[in-house]
Amino acid sequence: MGHRYLRREDFKDYAATLREKTKKFKLAKSEVQSLRSEGSILKRTEQLLKERLAEAQQGLREVEEKFGVVGHDDLESRLIEVTNADSSTLMIEQASEAKSAADAKKGSQMEELSEVLRAKREELVEAEGVYLTKRTEYEAVEADLNREVRQRRSLTDKLLKETESLQSRADEIELKIIATESLVERGERERQCLDGRSRFSDEHPTLSAAYTAKIRELEKTCQTLKLQHKDVSNSLDWRMHQKQLFERLNRLLEVKLRSLTSVSADGEASLGRVEHLAKGVNRLVIESN
Repeated sequence: MGHRYLRREDFKDYAATLREKTKKFKLAKSEVQSLRSEGSILKRTEQLLKERLAEAQQGLREVEEKFGVVGHDDLESRLIEVTNADSSTLMIEQASEAKSAADAKKGSQMEELSEVLRAKREELVEAEGVYLTKRTEYEAVEADLNREVRQRRSLTDKLLKETESLQSRADEIELKIIATESLVERGERERQCLDGRSRFSDEHPTLSAAYTAKIRELEKTCQTLKLQHKDVSNSLDWRMHQKQLFERLNRLLEVKLRSLTSVSADGEASLGRVEHLAKGVNRLVIESN
């Protein structure tokens, strides 16, 4: 693939193929290790059998010496050794050739798999490099876009504030224009009233006359209030004294009322009577003899 950018589907297929080949490579490697372990086991078995054979031959030799038959086993062993050596040599050569062929085949397969694996690893490294390059470019573009967004947002907020300020000023100017138009209209009407072409109201010919009358009325009200304030200030002490006298008189009458009520209840003569009026008000009437 070279430096070509992998799509997502192609990368999945490539990853699946790589996993399958890695699995085959691991399986072949485990088979080679199994063959090697079997070879070591066979060698160990052969060594043990040789040791047991030496022990058996030693026992046989001792028996032959006991019965006076010596040398037969050596000759037989030599013949067997020669025969076994020839057959063993042939078998070993055949096994060695077969093992060498199998090892060569396995080695060639492993070499092919290793080459494929190295090639796939190189492609993966290249794809990872392309991915990192694209990611770096994407992050740079994203950072630029975020910075531009922040700048535009700041500019937008500033423009919104300026717009609100201008809208407030526009509303204020509009109110001033309305007030000015009202004043102009009032001035035009006042000018017509002064020229005699119009009349402000039935009571006043012009607005200035209405204002003058209103000012005079307010001045009279102020003078009246001032006189009342002065009268209240001057008569405050006297009024407070009158209030205290009335409070004392009220308390005195309440005491007399209670005493007369108690005397009437005892059946004795009294100097007056109590009239029970409406709304809960009692009036004391003093009678003279």
